[in-house]
Amino acid sequence: ATGATGPTGATGATGATGADGAAGAAGATGATGAISEYTGIHNLSEQTVPRGEAASFSSNSEMTPGFSHTEGDTDIILNSGGVYHAHLGGSFNGFYAELNGSPILGGNTHSFIFSAEPGDVLRLINGSRCEIYLPESQNGANLSITLTNLGS
Repeated sequence: ATGATGPTGATGATGATGADGAAGAAGATGATGAISEYTGIHNLSEQTVPRGEAASFSSNSEMTPGFSHTEGDTDIILNSGGVYHAHLGGSFNGFYAELNGSPILGGNTHSFIFSAEPGDVLRLINGSRCEIYLPESQNGANLSITLTNLGS
């Protein structure tokens, strides 16, 4: 006959570490990190922007095909969809950004991020309680927006 099982013995010492396993397969190549769509749109001209109306921009600097803007117009067309970074400059206090007629969350700050679809229209609107006067500028823009498409 077999007797009763005895108590468990003490745990033995840890063994030596084994050899490294084979390397795994390489991952897929990531997207290129370069920014390819950007623009700077500025106003140098004197203008009075009534309350609730859009400011116009008198000049464009570098503009890639992802954007359209006619100098002197209020509308900035985003030709590509994606996530955008906007940077406002000059006398932007009192203005807010709108996309297709709707305010952009955070669009009344110096720098903000938003999503857009191809053909969306961006404008800067006077959201103050009165008209905003922008004097003619000889040393830089009195109002500007720099846009960068960060991708989708």
